[in-house]
Amino acid sequence: MTENLCSPILKWVGGKRQLLGILRHCINEYSEKTKMDKFLYHEPFFGGGALFYDLVSRQKLRKAYLNDINRELVQMYDLVKSKNISDKLLGKVVSLEDLFNKSKKRDVLYSQWKERFNELLFKLNKTQKLSEKEKIEASALLISLNKTCFNGVYRKNKKGEFNVPFGKKTTGFVSFLDTENFKNVSNALQKTTLTNYSFEKAINFRTIKPNHLIFLDPPYIPISKTAQFKGYYDDGFSVQQHLLLAEKMNEIDSRGAYFILTNSNTELVKDIYLTKNKYSLSKVSVSRSINQKGKDDSESGTKELLITNFKFQVPTQMKLAI
Repeated sequence: MTENLCSPILKWVGGKRQLLGILRHCINEYSEKTKMDKFLYHEPFFGGGALFYDLVSRQKLRKAYLNDINRELVQMYDLVKSKNISDKLLGKVVSLEDLFNKSKKRDVLYSQWKERFNELLFKLNKTQKLSEKEKIEASALLISLNKTCFNGVYRKNKKGEFNVPFGKKTTGFVSFLDTENFKNVSNALQKTTLTNYSFEKAINFRTIKPNHLIFLDPPYIPISKTAQFKGYYDDGFSVQQHLLLAEKMNEIDSRGAYFILTNSNTELVKDIYLTKNKYSLSKVSVSRSINQKGKDDSESGTKELLITNFKFQVPTQMKLAI
């Protein structure tokens, strides 16, 4: 049914669109093990949400608990979910899209949008509260900047300001969103609980029960010493936080739930997360345009790891749509 089909509204650092083929196969193995075609799902590092939307499109979810540390991102999803406000947000984005495509000075308009967005970010971070009108404006600007900035990157400086330059889209029509997809995403979010917590609070064992599936996609440990992996965590994501996540992951396993964890192909990742012999490790290749992870020497691009607490092996004949 077309009303179930949906895909991410935003392009986000570390997005999983290119891993969906492998992740689908992995989740099929999980479904066979648990004998559940529909299940409860948790994602404490939500970001763009590619896997969630794919699961919704394939009618796999009974309910989902979605979390992200990024306050303005979760605020946007709250508005998309709201039956009272989502149409207002949609209308605002459409108006900004029209303004951008008619503008002969798109770079100037982009700078104005960025300045206004940062004003709203400052107020949100300082007061923790925006009016409904300001929330709609901030969320519409978030979507619009994402579609017009360099390479769809979302990055903030130490002051908490969005600082990505204009993406040089000076001519031609630029689509900010697909109206039907936006409405389908709104429908998909109705059976979710959205939170804006740190990951350790979001991994909540009052809601995580046996046989639930938890998708863990933290900021990646860099392959090279120069690669940056602070991602959308304003203060970075340290090795200590990875160790804490590993503890949470082990507790997920001990409580009879299941997890899929993704990260970079490094010995440190293996040392931190492969703490039980029962855990399954798979290596996959993926090509990334936003290179916050660094490249290895293989012709097939960046190597990434999938770690699960159920048996899973990537079929040799399976190739990623890169």
